[in-house]
Amino acid sequence: MLTCAAVLLPAVIVLIDAAKILRDAEWEVIAKAEKIREESKGGVNLILVLNKVDLVDDKKKLIALTETICGKASFSEVFMVSVDTNDGVDDLEDFLYSTAKPCEEWEYTSGQRTPMTDYQRVVETIREKAFCRLNKEVPYELEQRNIDWFESPKDGSLRIEQQLLVTRKQHIHIYIGKGGATLAAIKRSAQSELSKVFGRKVYLLLHVALNKDNADPEAVSNNM
Repeated sequence: MLTCAAVLLPAVIVLIDAAKILRDAEWEVIAKAEKIREESKGGVNLILVLNKVDLVDDKKKLIALTETICGKASFSEVFMVSVDTNDGVDDLEDFLYSTAKPCEEWEYTSGQRTPMTDYQRVVETIREKAFCRLNKEVPYELEQRNIDWFESPKDGSLRIEQQLLVTRKQHIHIYIGKGGATLAAIKRSAQSELSKVFGRKVYLLLHVALNKDNADPEAVSNNM
């Protein structure tokens, strides 16, 4: 996604959760953004946005975090915002509007809602519902794999089976919830939205298990 954005946009925005410890996934995104900037030979600017700054009591940590990130990539602008309290959001919006360039030719047709494939939309919808449901408990190291995609020849409904792979055994229980309630709620919410997106009935079958790279002989799996 970042590589495609570099071709179309004059800037790449890297959004970081300032209240979380940066892990390999975040550093990988930062590295990719820097690579895009270098390959563009100055044609793409990097914008760093630190969100949830209201959750960081010691503001010196924000300065240290900014310096650490900027040591890995050449960001031309840095914004510290809180979407929850709206702090700094207006400054970010004003900057984006002021630097936006007119589009000579539309990249997408007026009827195209998203450049994502159907599979990508399913992945993102399930991920979004999981994050919204789990809130601060959510383990970000989540990998999703499509197991089956079946379209019924009778009524056109979709049956989608997907595997949610986590890196730690305790994360399995977080996603499943007591009596399977959390996973069931994620499934219902995602199922409802995907039915609207595709204009047909969608049935989801979700599995939660440990990632094979971190196999545990006592690993628990759950189907929903």
